[in-house]
Amino acid sequence: MTATRVLIVEDESIVAMDIQTTLESLGYEVVGTASTGERAIVLAEEKRPDLILMDIVLKGDMDGVEAAQQVHSILDIPIVYLTAYSDDRTLQRAKLTEPFGYILKPFEERELHTNIEMALHKHRLEKTLRESEEKFRTVTQSAKDAIIKVNNDGLIVLWNPAAEKIFGYSAGEVLGKNLHDLLAPARYHDAHRDGWPDFQRMGEGAAVGRTLELMANRKDGAEIPVELSLSAVQVAGKWNAIGIMRDISERKEAQRVLEESEAQLRDLFDNATDLIQQVGPDGTILSVNRAWCETLCYTREEAVGMNIFEVICPDHREECMNHFQGIMSGGSLYLMETEFQTKHGRRIIVEGNVNSKTVDGEFVYSRGFFRDITERREAERARQESESRFATVIEEANDGIIIIQDGKVRFANPKTLEVSGYPSDEIQGMDLFDIIGPEHRELVAERYIARMEGRDVPSQYEIEILRKDGGLVPVEVNATLMAMDGKPAVIAFVRDITERRRTEQLEREKAKGEVYGFLVSSLPVFAGSVPANVREELIRTFAERFEEMMRPRFIESAVCAMPGAEDLPAETVPDLECLLEWVRGLFRNLGIGSTVVRNTLDLTNCPWVEEARGNPVFCLICRTMVIRSSTWTGISGSVEHASSLASGGRTCRFIYRMRKGRSKDGV
Repeated sequence: MTATRVLIVEDESIVAMDIQTTLESLGYEVVGTASTGERAIVLAEEKRPDLILMDIVLKGDMDGVEAAQQVHSILDIPIVYLTAYSDDRTLQRAKLTEPFGYILKPFEERELHTNIEMALHKHRLEKTLRESEEKFRTVTQSAKDAIIKVNNDGLIVLWNPAAEKIFGYSAGEVLGKNLHDLLAPARYHDAHRDGWPDFQRMGEGAAVGRTLELMANRKDGAEIPVELSLSAVQVAGKWNAIGIMRDISERKEAQRVLEESEAQLRDLFDNATDLIQQVGPDGTILSVNRAWCETLCYTREEAVGMNIFEVICPDHREECMNHFQGIMSGGSLYLMETEFQTKHGRRIIVEGNVNSKTVDGEFVYSRGFFRDITERREAERARQESESRFATVIEEANDGIIIIQDGKVRFANPKTLEVSGYPSDEIQGMDLFDIIGPEHRELVAERYIARMEGRDVPSQYEIEILRKDGGLVPVEVNATLMAMDGKPAVIAFVRDITERRRTEQLEREKAKGEVYGFLVSSLPVFAGSVPANVREELIRTFAERFEEMMRPRFIESAVCAMPGAEDLPAETVPDLECLLEWVRGLFRNLGIGSTVVRNTLDLTNCPWVEEARGNPVFCLICRTMVIRSSTWTGISGSVEHASSLASGGRTCRFIYRMRKGRSKDGV
């Protein structure tokens, strides 16, 4: 065992030698002697003794008390004073240096030994206490949990930095304050008041020695969840409480998110429209979801514990057993199709995926996700039958059917091939305009572009098909938009109207003859010598005869030309567009050309223009036919005769100022 090392500070050399001899006889090691305070400080720093025996009265300017103060400020060495003086003033000065002993001269060997050992023991205890306190301070200062100590009165006496961070109060704000008044929500106060007296007396309580989850108030008024570990300690014979609090807001939030996630997974599992099942190694059903139970008509209690092969139709079991062996070996199945049977024996077709759950390479259970596709399969069969019937209709249709996409022919049925003269392999992929007559290409292009852009254009019109042999075939087209392979396309129904055109031509020739006959029979009465008042009466008579003869023909031909004419009621009245088209045909039969722009009709030539310059009857005839026919439509308004060829105009112009509503005679 190493001897205790002692430094002697004594200005009397004989006394110093005597003390050294005594110390050495007691087993101590004397590391040096000093007769002045200055020398004592130097030796203390140099030798680092375990203890210093310090005489108060020393030679020089520095006495032992001052020397002890300086040693104490730089070194942790216990000091025992030696002095022949014990006046109050000296004693008070010595106390300030926190000495570990005070020996009056003269002293005995036993007294010296006792004081030294007591001083060393006291120093060791204080050092241990300081180290313990330093460790405690380090722990409390660096801890992430709040460490709070309250005394027997419930007042806060310790508040570490983590407590400041968690609760928002600085130590200066809370020390000496009642902990429960400060941090505990009001709902906890009654329980605290009831239990605190027991803690004060015995250090016992419902929370002592336990870890609890509570709510606590922050400085900003917010409540936060905390985890509290509470212990009781005695200080000066009174019970104090030390609480370690941890902010568990993040943990609670993570727990809430986890619970929500688990609830969502349970919700997905139970409310999924697919049939979900877990099957053990021996084929036992471990778990099924609600859709599985509802589809197969079993309760969950009935299903769990059944063997999966009990719900597989007998003619599919062997195949499924082979699949199951593969699953147990770690394999997976994608979009497998089989048939289940319900509790009541009804067969259903299912499609799904199956994979395995393994732990350390060992098969635990299989996971199956199936969808009832019975209706889909039935619908597919029905669709295939429908498509077969539809294909038959298309192949045998009397009208041509053609599909145009990206300006190219994508489909043409046999009737289209017959009308166009092209074989199927040639017409597929042809440019649309290669099979359209030259005079109609601009019209078709305009309407095709407008229709693809979603604009409203007439769906029905007449054009000519350019056959492979160069011939032209008049057709009636009814076109509309459709989707094909996810892209827009136009489907057109094409009807050969060659025979209809021939019939119409014959009818026009007949009508032309009738109109000419009607006009020829009427013209003699419009001689230039007829007085104006008589002429006006004759014009009225002409108008009445014109309406009587021509209106029925107009109504019949105009209504028949309207889309869906066969379904229109008998009282249907044509609109302005139909009227203008009919009037143009009327004048065309008389050899008079015409154009229509919006609501304006221009007659571009007149066989009687020279006669009309001398006799207004010819212009009156045309004017009468235009105005009188304008009363035959389902709209009302007026017609303005804006210009005439007879008076030098470029055209005979009629402007229709019409509005919705029934027309009235005499416009």
